[in-house]
Amino acid sequence: AAILAMEEVTSPIIAIVFVLIAVFLPVAMLGGIAGQLYKQFAITIAISVVFSGFIALTLSPTLAAVFLRPQKEGIFARYFNKGLGRVVQLY
Repeated sequence: AAILAMEEVTSPIIAIVFVLIAVFLPVAMLGGIAGQLYKQFAITIAISVVFSGFIALTLSPTLAAVFLRPQKEGIFARYFNKGLGRVVQLY
């Protein structure tokens, strides 16, 4: 499931990262007082967008694959689910 989802969202994530960098990097090169005020903000946003894109392409699919893997039910979980099912049926 994670591999199929990544095939569809990889190119939009890369495109969003490039577009945001293309918007914020020129702002960092403005001159004058406005340029000085916006320089740190623009560089910070551009770097954080790159990090966010990297994490979206690498760590998120890995976590999804780990969480979507079927897990064995422990004793506590089995009794809890059985009791919860009874409460839901009673309700």
